[in-house]
Amino acid sequence: MRVIVAGDRRAGNIPTKPKPTEEQRLIYEAGKEFFINRILALRMDWKDRYGPITEVVSGMAKGIDTLGYELAKRITGKKAKEFPAKWSPPPLGNGKAGGIIRNEEMSQYSDGAIIIALHDPGGKSSIGSYDMAKRMRDKGLPYYLETWDIYELDLYIPGISELYHKERD
Repeated sequence: MRVIVAGDRRAGNIPTKPKPTEEQRLIYEAGKEFFINRILALRMDWKDRYGPITEVVSGMAKGIDTLGYELAKRITGKKAKEFPAKWSPPPLGNGKAGGIIRNEEMSQYSDGAIIIALHDPGGKSSIGSYDMAKRMRDKGLPYYLETWDIYELDLYIPGISELYHKERD
């Protein structure tokens, strides 16, 4: 099965600007490891329910998309299928609609999706992730949508919610 691995751009991402302090970098690294383990656990659950993942599909965005891309060889033994958004203004790209158009292209190509979203009270809360889940549901394709409240993440990764809030602003 060709399966999308997608989600929030903050989850598992280690920003470079502004350069994080050593303490912040360690927190971000812990977050990355946490989400890698979540993807691998969901992959095993997927295999039990729907069969093996034969190809990872990635939107190439920061965060969960990038982790899926990095894990593709580990999951399938081959490189991920890439669907980068075309953010350039028309006629070269799709402008602000780049992410939504990319999501549609991926949903047409794929057989299902593993999506990890972050709920951020007062924030944008993974708009693209929820769009992908809706596309999967509307097409009748299987998908996992795992949503984490950023404050809940502090139970597993102390300090991460504050960093994710700063990144959002």
